[in-house]
Amino acid sequence: MSPKSTASRVPAAAALLAASALAAALAPPAHAASASAHTALPPAHAALPLEYAAPAYALPPHAVLALAAPADRGTLPNLVGRTASSARHAALAEGFTEPHTYDALGLGRNQIMRRNWKVCTQDPLPGEAERTAEITLGVVRVEEQCPGATPETRVPASRLMPDLKGKPLSAVYQKVGYRSSIHATDVSGQNRIVLFMKGWRVCSHRPAPGEVYAGRPVEVDVVQPPETCP
Repeated sequence: MSPKSTASRVPAAAALLAASALAAALAPPAHAASASAHTALPPAHAALPLEYAAPAYALPPHAVLALAAPADRGTLPNLVGRTASSARHAALAEGFTEPHTYDALGLGRNQIMRRNWKVCTQDPLPGEAERTAEITLGVVRVEEQCPGATPETRVPASRLMPDLKGKPLSAVYQKVGYRSSIHATDVSGQNRIVLFMKGWRVCSHRPAPGEVYAGRPVEVDVVQPPETCP
């Protein structure tokens, strides 16, 4: 081999050694490659560990209540002062359930003829309430006083008794309703029994003109024309 040929191979060998050293310097150490293998993401088909699984979602109690159907509500009328019969029909007419009545005087009496009993207390009170609410009415007989009676509140003029003096007895029934308890008394001095509306004229009545009448028992003093009122 000539000296010129040997001299030309020395730089080439040196360049190859330099390239090998650079590649070795840039390569990651063996322990780093091992750690990278352990932290690699699992394939798409692999099951996620339990700690990565999405938790089951449950609605909180208030959300469950919000999703429930809204309660059917209505306006419960004032039933105090009405006969038990009138109070029952008034509650049912507004879509409420059948009222329950009890003897407000604590005597345990049964209310067989509802129109002979009047309402002293009611629960729930008048106003907005659920139509499925249980309505409880404390009642006494129409001729009795309610225990712990309180003054009446203001009421619409349409519920106030007009002056029916001089009118036929039928006008009283037409005004207060045939479901109300109406007791007519002959005040001519003959003590006749008033069986029919026809032929009788009103002398006075209770509730008096301007007082609440809706559903209440009504007392009427009557005579037969041409008789005059005492």
